Order: sequence, then C-alpha cells, then structure tokens
Amino acid sequence: MEKIIKETYNGSFVEITFSPAFKFVDHLRQFLYIFCSIEVNPDVAHRISFTAHELVENAIKYSCKENTRISLNISADSTKVGLEVSNYALSDRTKVLQEQLNMLIGKSNAELMEIYLEKIASSSVGGTSQLGLTRILFEWQAKLFCNILDTDNENEKEVKMKAIIYNNKEDY
Repeated sequence: MEKIIKETYNGSFVEITFSPAFKFVDHLRQFLYIFCSIEVNPDVAHRISFTAHELVENAIKYSCKENTRISLNISADSTKVGLEVSNYALSDRTKVLQEQLNMLIGKSNAELMEIYLEKIASSSVGGTSQLGLTRILFEWQAKLFCNILDTDNENEKEVKMKAIIYNNKEDY
C-alpha cells in the first residue's frame, strides 16, 4: 500500500498541515480542485477534491489531537492522483473505522451501490449515515486504503487514510 502512494510522488504535490476545523473544509476542497485542475481533467479534480472533503471531515470529527495533515500527489504522467489524510483518533473510534472499511473494501460496484442506497435511506430516518467512505468508493471511484498505527499513548492511534483516483476510470 505504501508503495502505491509513493509511486505518485514523482509529479506535482502539495502538503498541508492544519488545526482541524470545519471552517477550512470547503476552502480546502476548492484549493485542491484548482491545484488538480492544472494537471488533470476537471472530472478527476472534482473527484479528488470531494474525496478530500469527505476524508478531512472525518478527520476533524474523530481527531483527538491538533495537526491534521493532507498530502496530495499527482503522478508525473497525470494518470493518477494520490491523496493521504492523517490524524490521531481514540482507539475505540479506529475500531469503528476498521469495521466500516471491512464492510466496503473489495465490494463490486453493484454491492457498493446497494450499501450506498441503504446508507442514504437510513440517514433520512434520523440516523447517522456514515456515507462518506461509501461515496468515495462508489461515487468517486477511488481506491481506498487505511493504515492504523500505534502511538506512545495506548488510547490513541494514528490514522492514515489514502485514496487513489485514476485519470481514466477504466484504469480503476
């Protein structure tokens, strides 16, 4: 997984570290859209900026520390964009994240659509949708990876969410 992301580091890149706050999310999405639009087509720029939006919102919701980090990398040939969002979360929250990912990763598009529709329906009756990761995989057709790392504090983990979006959807 690390190798896949590092392969994208040979082109354009940007790294941002900020104090997690919802007031930055829309501005960050807009910035990443503009940055990506220089090198990739508008569809890819849109998909990566909204993927970042979802991952950053999750990082803000579940962070237990300051300094959420974002790295965005565009391959030298502009065929793929790699995005990493990292933060620190309480150990019990990382278990919920891992359960969500286990339910989603490796599913077919048809299975993801079914999960997506179920999550939308459940959110309309007052529940929390937990729709973000499903949107990333289904709507924006990203490949999604997660590393959950131990820290010096046994009650918290470092979470690194990684997404790869290809310029050509057939490469997905």
